[in-house]
Amino acid sequence: MEQEVFKTEWDLKRYFYESIKNEEYNKDADDYITDVENFVAKYKGNIASLNDEQFLKFYEDMDALGKNAEKIVIFLALLSSLNTQDQSLNKENARIDKKFEKANRSLLFISEELKSVGYDKLIYYAGLESMKPYKNPILNHANSLKYILTEPEEKIYMQVSDACSEDIYGELTSSYVFEVDGKTMTQDEVRSLRESQDREERKKAYQALASVFLNTQNQIVLGQLYALVCRGSVLDVELRGYKTVMSQKNIGEEVSDNTVNILLDTIQNNYSLYHRFLKKKAEILGLDTLETYDIMAPYTVEDNEEYSFEKGWKLYMDTIKNVDSKLAEFSQEMLDNGRISVYPYPGKTGGAFAQYSKSLPEFVLLNWTNTYSDVTTLAHELGHAFHGNLSKVQTDMAFSTPLILAETASIFNETLMFETILANTKDEQLKKKLVYDRLDDIFATIFRQVMYVNFERKCHQSFLDNSPLTYGDFNNLWFAEVCELYGPGVNIDEKLVNYGWSSIPHIFHTPFYCYTYAFGNIISLNLFQMYKDSTNKEDFLTKYHSFLAAGGSDTPENLLRDIFGLEFNESFYSLAFKHIEDLLEKLN
Repeated sequence: MEQEVFKTEWDLKRYFYESIKNEEYNKDADDYITDVENFVAKYKGNIASLNDEQFLKFYEDMDALGKNAEKIVIFLALLSSLNTQDQSLNKENARIDKKFEKANRSLLFISEELKSVGYDKLIYYAGLESMKPYKNPILNHANSLKYILTEPEEKIYMQVSDACSEDIYGELTSSYVFEVDGKTMTQDEVRSLRESQDREERKKAYQALASVFLNTQNQIVLGQLYALVCRGSVLDVELRGYKTVMSQKNIGEEVSDNTVNILLDTIQNNYSLYHRFLKKKAEILGLDTLETYDIMAPYTVEDNEEYSFEKGWKLYMDTIKNVDSKLAEFSQEMLDNGRISVYPYPGKTGGAFAQYSKSLPEFVLLNWTNTYSDVTTLAHELGHAFHGNLSKVQTDMAFSTPLILAETASIFNETLMFETILANTKDEQLKKKLVYDRLDDIFATIFRQVMYVNFERKCHQSFLDNSPLTYGDFNNLWFAEVCELYGPGVNIDEKLVNYGWSSIPHIFHTPFYCYTYAFGNIISLNLFQMYKDSTNKEDFLTKYHSFLAAGGSDTPENLLRDIFGLEFNESFYSLAFKHIEDLLEKLN
């Protein structure tokens, strides 16, 4: 019997271009510029006067506008991820960005002219049967009208935003030098030591991070930068008229302020689940009390089982075939057609991702090192790709989901693999390790992320209330949130935790982004628990596929209610908490 041969590298030429010097590549770039110019000439100054038929055509033209540009941008992104050191690619990326920038700026008129169409007329258009493929995008445009400035104001606002603290933060913190036992390390290297088996090494990692981020000079600068971020929220509220400092983010996620408040409050009110886990962690580690540097401590037993890609792929496929034949078929097609890049090598970007869009095939990048986590990562990224594939039935505008739904299929797949591997593991200590690691991940991606956002909203709100804060105030607020999250069972050292807020890029780059991780994971755990409890698995899968295929055609609240009967209220979280409770029981 012949051994199966796996394609482990992308076949980009099959789906894109021979190279960046290809004639078709350059033609597509030029065509995009021409398409934008023709679109602007056709619609600028005319949108408010369009009749019903013309308005539909306007949305169809807008929907088709970016396909050439998208193909080029994705091609360059994929090429660059395979060779991050290729200077010619870096130059080409810069050239294309500059080439497309002016064209993209010329489209700013759309928002202002939709404002002149008016809310009531847009709601009318959204209700037309002919406009059904664009219903949700039109509703989103309608709901955002009140927050749109004039075109000149938007251009100024863009320039001010671009000059903000994001780039400064990145440049500043990337220059930091950390030392552990006389050895110079990067921030990522030091952070990884917080998960060392060696307790003393974990402590030194925390000390190294704290000594740099809590350096008075760095504190002053980072405090001023974060103050600028908070003042930006105030500017949004005052200029655009948002109700709260979080409203802009919530509108982008298509959820109400109240829904997000329920999420944050419900998770916070159930911190006791985390406290139980941390108490159990202390017991497993043989400690009376956890210290700050024990929070991220790994399980005491290491999993030395190796998973080659061949072994991991077989395990994944055997699992998926028994659950979702449609996903299994899609996954096999991905592998067979050269759309999974498997192995690491010098110059290849680290981590893992799935690339998907309306008009192009899906691609997955991995960095396989023969570990258990590689198997769950494979499941995770193929979940993303599958979601994108099913969403292709939507228009380009309704293709992408809000971030709170973007993790649905990936976490569902990951959870499925975890449960399968757990069931097949005979060694009781390794079983406990798997559960321990899973709970660590859940609490990090749900509970810890909510703590971040609770910190953020207090800081931003303080500036809105005309009570500006300095780095010392940020430290105090952070410490209070950390104490509440970890609970009384952890001996929290202020000198080792107060650096935390200043080391989180998200709160500087994309305020309140972190709650999307929590929300997405809650949704996925809910659906997985529904699947587990279902007596009719096929019926659940039909609904699940319909949900994924819906893409961004409706709001998250509507999709979950209409397809699964789930409402975004306090009881919404019960299924996810049941899943966590079951895992906690497995540690006993």
